[in-house]
Amino acid sequence: GLARFLSFYWMASRAVDAAARQHGGFDVIYSPGPNCRQVEVCTAWFCHARQDELLRSGKLRPGAVSLSDWLRLAHRKIYAAAVTRLERGFYRSERLRRVISPAQVLKDDLVASYGIELARIVVAHAGVDAETFGVEQRNALRAQARAEIGLRNGEFWFLFAGLVYCFSLKEKF
Repeated sequence: GLARFLSFYWMASRAVDAAARQHGGFDVIYSPGPNCRQVEVCTAWFCHARQDELLRSGKLRPGAVSLSDWLRLAHRKIYAAAVTRLERGFYRSERLRRVISPAQVLKDDLVASYGIELARIVVAHAGVDAETFGVEQRNALRAQARAEIGLRNGEFWFLFAGLVYCFSLKEKF
């Protein structure tokens, strides 16, 4: 939750300060997100200001049926508002030289929400080798791969590799 995020930010900032004193500084400090105040280059993965905006508008608000639902909604609002303030300071910092966004829509949200100068933010799409993962290659390997894992024709399996956030089925997006 919020306490974990803020305590990590504080401890990471202290650790970077200590390491910089011990080693005489660094050429550049990179972070995969706003994880400490000294970051000079970061990859942005999320825009909490956008989530806060959606929560306030009702577009990302679950139907509150129980006390648990109301508490979850209150936590999301408090978390998004607090982290938005921290992110705003982080992304407007003079120290931050470059922000890397994996998608144009995230870049647009960060620029609109935090006023990041366009010269400081770039989009670097996650690349996929179209030849290796193209339709022809997939069709050529499909029958063998399905046989190896015991998947019959017409049978469907879902595979997800990534970070999963669990939400109630009652929630609307």
